[in-house]
Amino acid sequence: MSALIPNPAQSNLIHQEQLRPLYSSMPSAFIANIITSSLLVFALLTVVDHKTLLIWLTYAILIIFLRFLAYIRYNKKADLTLKTQTREHLFGLGSSSSAAMPGLAGIILFPTNNPLYQVLCTFVLTGMNAGAVSTLSAEKYTFPLYISLALFPLMLNKNKYYTH
Repeated sequence: MSALIPNPAQSNLIHQEQLRPLYSSMPSAFIANIITSSLLVFALLTVVDHKTLLIWLTYAILIIFLRFLAYIRYNKKADLTLKTQTREHLFGLGSSSSAAMPGLAGIILFPTNNPLYQVLCTFVLTGMNAGAVSTLSAEKYTFPLYISLALFPLMLNKNKYYTH
């Protein structure tokens, strides 16, 4: 039975291979985040305060930029001895921060008393989350954390802003 249990070096290699698709999907995630963030801001220009939109968009760009730096670091250090656990933590932190973008949008950008824009906002935010399913579901805790941070604020706002 001991042959079935990988030694620490094998386990580290297996974990590195599990992380590789997560990091390789990051460029498309950057593009998707830029497009959906821009779409959301553009769509809400007439119903949400411009200062609020600018603050949220600045946060979104900052998160995308920091995740891009983590992606570059991963690619430069892929052959060196950067701990796999460190890479995993950086990815988890980046994806959690990225989840806060739609989460915050569900709180501060959600238009009050405007059902059409509420539906539009909800559609864009759930689309952002649907895009995360394919890549983040490979990790045991990353996707549930992402979806919780991204959609929970929107679910809370449903009761606050829902108009009959």
